Amino acid sequence: MHCWICGKQANSAEHMVKASDFRTVFGHVTHKSPVYRHSIGDINRPIRGADVSPIKFEPSLCQECNNARTQPHDRAWAKFVANFRALRPRPKAGETVRMRRIYPTSLRESSIALHLYFLKQLGCHSVQNNVPLPIHQFATCILSGNAHPCVRLIFVSVAPGSSKYQIQVGEINALNRGGKTVSAVWHYRIETLGVFVSYAEPGHPLLTDVRGWHPEDIGVTRFA
Repeated sequence: MHCWICGKQANSAEHMVKASDFRTVFGHVTHKSPVYRHSIGDINRPIRGADVSPIKFEPSLCQECNNARTQPHDRAWAKFVANFRALRPRPKAGETVRMRRIYPTSLRESSIALHLYFLKQLGCHSVQNNVPLPIHQFATCILSGNAHPCVRLIFVSVAPGSSKYQIQVGEINALNRGGKTVSAVWHYRIETLGVFVSYAEPGHPLLTDVRGWHPEDIGVTRFA
């Protein structure tokens, strides 16, 4: 298996659940006091830490790409989560938030890094689940530091108490034409913050009702 970003040996596994998100929500988890992972056919699997295989993808990246190369992207998402949690009042569905409130400094750089974090996640989902997305394009964007024109983020403000699950990782819903995926969407949620990652080639329908945010928009984002 080769790293889908750079082609080196794939000896590193990306987290499905970001380690910082896991620690933010669950704090210190021990063998005596685990949290539990629920999925189809795998109910109540105990999870005893943020760095365990049940909440990681299979290795599809090299250590350099998963650590040094994409570390700024991981930090951009961690900062987004922290600053979203600090917003008062929390944004509701239909409200807009200026991205400057999330990234008061280095707005453009942080916005692109946030986009690339979810591009890496989408690529790892694609590899693990054999979804024919153009991961070579995703890799080029990550290597060059440029946003992908066909990938947008839809931020969702989830009502407190609307679900018993504090972190959710969705599966890819894809529309295929001629053996390739022309439109796809998957979601990730931490507490009351949800993100739908939407890919759609020009001329093909979105699989969401909302067009979403792209770093080129940069100024504001509307919460669904």
